[in-house]
Amino acid sequence: MHAAIQDPDPVIIMNPKLFYRLFKEEVPDGIETMEIGKAQVIQEGTELTIVSYGASLRVRLKRLKC
Repeated sequence: MHAAIQDPDPVIIMNPKLFYRLFKEEVPDGIETMEIGKAQVIQEGTELTIVSYGASLRVRLKRLKC
């Protein structure tokens, strides 16, 4: 979200309410900024691409048993 605020171009952020308060984890004290347009590859494959972000990533990984 921090990168979106700093970006001069319009950015849409969509957060599904289903995942609110579903997970608890430590929050860093400082600001973490991730570059827009870059992705972290969790598991490579040859036949399928699944794109996910945020809390929904945990659900996808659990279903894939990664």
